Amino acid sequence: MKVRRDAPPMRLSPCLLFLLVFDAGAADSSACAGCHAGIWRQWRDTPMARSSGVAGEARIETFGKAAFSNARGTAQYSVSPKFTLRFAQAGVEGERALNYFLGAGNTGRSYLTSVDGFFFQAPVAYYRARAAWDLSPGYERAEEVNLARETGPGCLRCHVTGLRPVEGASNGFSAPPWRENGVGCERCHGGGEDHIRGNQSAIVNPAKLTGEARDSVCAQCHLPGAVEIAKAGNAPPYVPGARLSDSVAIFVLAGEDREANINGHFEQLSRSLCMRSSGGKLWCGTCHRVHATTSAKEKPAFYRQQCLACHAEKPCTAATSVRAAKGDDCVACHMTQRASETVQHAAVTDHRIPRLPRAPSRAAVNASLTPFGGEQADDRELGLAYASVALQENNRAWGLRAFELLRKESAANPRDAKVASSLAQLYDRMNRDEDACRLYETAVGLDPNAAAAKVNLAACRAKQGKVDEALALWSEVLKLNPSMETARLNYAVALFRTGRKNEAKASLNEALRFNPASRRARELLAGLQ
Repeated sequence: MKVRRDAPPMRLSPCLLFLLVFDAGAADSSACAGCHAGIWRQWRDTPMARSSGVAGEARIETFGKAAFSNARGTAQYSVSPKFTLRFAQAGVEGERALNYFLGAGNTGRSYLTSVDGFFFQAPVAYYRARAAWDLSPGYERAEEVNLARETGPGCLRCHVTGLRPVEGASNGFSAPPWRENGVGCERCHGGGEDHIRGNQSAIVNPAKLTGEARDSVCAQCHLPGAVEIAKAGNAPPYVPGARLSDSVAIFVLAGEDREANINGHFEQLSRSLCMRSSGGKLWCGTCHRVHATTSAKEKPAFYRQQCLACHAEKPCTAATSVRAAKGDDCVACHMTQRASETVQHAAVTDHRIPRLPRAPSRAAVNASLTPFGGEQADDRELGLAYASVALQENNRAWGLRAFELLRKESAANPRDAKVASSLAQLYDRMNRDEDACRLYETAVGLDPNAAAAKVNLAACRAKQGKVDEALALWSEVLKLNPSMETARLNYAVALFRTGRKNEAKASLNEALRFNPASRRARELLAGLQ
């Protein structure tokens, strides 16, 4: 029996690290309007307040350029004004509703589709500057139509307030999937119920915090780094007022500016001379109006005033001709825009604030990972970080670093499910099946919700001839993650090989319900016919 192992990158879902679901003490942002009416009215028009919603509401989209194809022209897409996605490829046609949008709309919007409460990133996005629809980030090089790219808490946490994930499901949510559209008050100020009841101190004002606690409020979404690793044990989830580093270790690549990362603003700012020379005084709120939007017309003068708060005594040394051309626009000279490397048709502002515009540096192929901000990281965190980037990039040097660290960590603490699962995947890449299967079993025993480890353990059992055990494991995974194609296809093949042909067909048809254009599912189904 041929089985496939599912070895997705072990980058830990950021939302699992800090869900920010204030079920105890939660309050919708509208509850703040009674006492903070002016702030609330301004906030409603900010990009953060508009970072998610129901597709078709608060429209920015037009449909004059709503039909396109992938780079090779093998897949065709179109979107109707009713927000219905239509697709066609290799004789397979279909449509699916776009249910929700993500993105403030300044650059554009991505969309989510939902099947039975399971969420997926749609392959299409709207780009405002071009007033056109095109492939969504991550799909630019995709050759096949894929409607089953799972969207879990990690993709949603910075766009919504009060996520409601289903425990154990990688992309399943209760209805409604979140409590409030956009980045609501509690995302930056903490739970508000006690404050509303009269406890004035039961709320966080980021501007009155200092140092890392203040910066963490913004960094929770604007510091992606290269990889994030949850702290071991019972580390608390991040809440405003705490230090982000107490919940998660964030690693960056040595020598990389990450200028063109679409949401790497805080990492860029930390490298700026402005922030490093401020003695901890300069932060995001120094220049940005947190509760209001600054119009394009206002921006040059507004940001110039922020700069002059520190630079008034020293006039700009740029040539008169340059100042004349830029109109004394500090940002135009010192915070230029460049094309994003992570989102097509988008530009990002250089938060390194260089004296003269310069291209971003790039990390070496085998660059070291370092904890952001000079924090300390233990061998567990560093090993998991190297394993994550190694598995994503198929980088042997990083994999060897991860292997040595995690092997020692596993020996010292054999009851760490994350370590066991990551080390198992590294053994898998080394074709050391016995060691990999032993550790997958350990990981599943310690964490029954470890779906990837359970899928791979099922593959081990199938290779060992224990097909009934493999079927039981794949079935358990599919109950909470029914769109996981690797589990679904292996499950169908095993059913067929054990004489359960009709069940195998039903399983493959279920795969096509989630992803109608799946070539692998269609080929297997044709083979069963």
